Amino acid sequence: MDGFAADGIAILITIPYHVRDAERLRRKYGRRCSIWGHEACLSRLARRAGFNAVTPATELPAGVQAHAIGSPRRQEQPFWIPSHQALVFGDAVIETGGRLRVWDDPLNDERRTRWYRQRFLPTLKPLLELDTKRVLVTHGEPVLERGREKLASALRSPPWHRHDAG
Repeated sequence: MDGFAADGIAILITIPYHVRDAERLRRKYGRRCSIWGHEACLSRLARRAGFNAVTPATELPAGVQAHAIGSPRRQEQPFWIPSHQALVFGDAVIETGGRLRVWDDPLNDERRTRWYRQRFLPTLKPLLELDTKRVLVTHGEPVLERGREKLASALRSPPWHRHDAG
């Protein structure tokens, strides 16, 4: 794999908005460091060096797997890290008030509710087939046990929106 050595550092970006310090780390560690994420990450990077575009078919370091979500497909790609039984989200799932929640716009009309239930949630449900113990989120605290159970609860609950924080 381009830019990745057996003892290298792989930066996995779940969503292009979260590129942040990837290039700084790449400069610090040089060719031993590679950046992996959706091709849209390139628009936020100054250089292509060390970047690898990811799709769910991409073979990632350490057996990590990317998953497509959304219909239409989002640029966010949750990562499954089998060695840690961990599912990593960018913004689609957050933790708030001790619970995992799907972060989306309010379901304030029938059209929006139908899209959420028929087109978005079904793309998250296959993630419940993974043997998830941990769910790592960008917003909130990580879930360190019973991850699959807590994710299933989030998928049954109405979506969370920042206005819910009151």
